[in-house]
Amino acid sequence: MIIDHSPPQYSIRENKNGYWTVYDISTGDSLVINNVVFDSLKLTEAKLLSELLNEEHLASSDVTIH
Repeated sequence: MIIDHSPPQYSIRENKNGYWTVYDISTGDSLVINNVVFDSLKLTEAKLLSELLNEEHLASSDVTIH
């Protein structure tokens, strides 16, 4: 069993135009990869992307394995 001792790195927030942004929780900045800002996503896309990024963050962070 893997127990994560760190908070998620990424979350989502709704924009005024009804689309969603993936952002870095620690900075509040929108996610940018290769000069592409991930700020006009459908809700399902934003959720999936933030989950995938958080899984990658978990895999690269210090965790306790039981």
